[in-house]
Amino acid sequence: LLVGAGTAAYYASLAIRARHADAKVLMIGEEEHLPYNRPPLSKELWWYGDDSSSKNLQYEGLNGKKRDIFFEAEGFFVLPSELPQAAHGGVSLLKGHRVKKLSPDDKKVYLDDGTCIAFDKCLIATGGRPKVLPSLNEAPEDAKERILYLRGLDSVCKSSNSVAVVGGGFLGSELAYSIRRRYKDVQVTQIVAEEGNLNGVLPKFLSTKASEALRAFGVDVRTNSKVGPSYLWYANVEQSKPVICDCIVVAVGIEPNTSVAEASGFEVCSLFLFFFAYCSLCIVHPSA
Repeated sequence: LLVGAGTAAYYASLAIRARHADAKVLMIGEEEHLPYNRPPLSKELWWYGDDSSSKNLQYEGLNGKKRDIFFEAEGFFVLPSELPQAAHGGVSLLKGHRVKKLSPDDKKVYLDDGTCIAFDKCLIATGGRPKVLPSLNEAPEDAKERILYLRGLDSVCKSSNSVAVVGGGFLGSELAYSIRRRYKDVQVTQIVAEEGNLNGVLPKFLSTKASEALRAFGVDVRTNSKVGPSYLWYANVEQSKPVICDCIVVAVGIEPNTSVAEASGFEVCSLFLFFFAYCSLCIVHPSA
């Protein structure tokens, strides 16, 4: 049983089947989509997609052929109801469900709809979830409707005159560039807390060059800036003039999704949060 249906869970299923050809693997994921590749969400879909890309998640590759972001087609997966009887095993996917709790002693997991599923071995691969800015959490409800964490962004950009992207890392910088590239009439402002874009991974002179390149492309990059108290259609940026925008896109990284582990009684050590965020919870329980 794989708790999670992201990249880690998908490749874990392949590794398990490679070592045990008849293994029966069930993945449980919250999303309604098949497991998919994340990087194209901020690049290829914006650059080479059309108006339907936000729905079908397809784009045209450099060779002119249609591509999508999914690791496998629907036919790769065995139906969950057929997995127990599959003679040679397989990989099954249960979409749209969240594991609320895991009982390692009973070897069972409990889903959000009350379903209980038994397992022999279990891997928690829940990955991370988007970080939330406290200042934006305090915004009025009507303003929160204009605060986005990527999903649904394409449709919003089509009806917006201005977009503010909060975050100067890979995702924030790629989105700021991609939105400006796809929607040339939309004013894009990027709010970066550090001295320059990609400050955490690039030397200072390259970080400065990255910010300059984005500005030359038409993105209003505000470095050394943080979002303060927010109001309707308005982001109050400290030590800078206010940014008035139709919507705010938050791309300030992820935090480990430890809710299942905590609800199941596992000890979560804050010293390993970085490890958890990328490798999930690598814990061997005595009964596993």
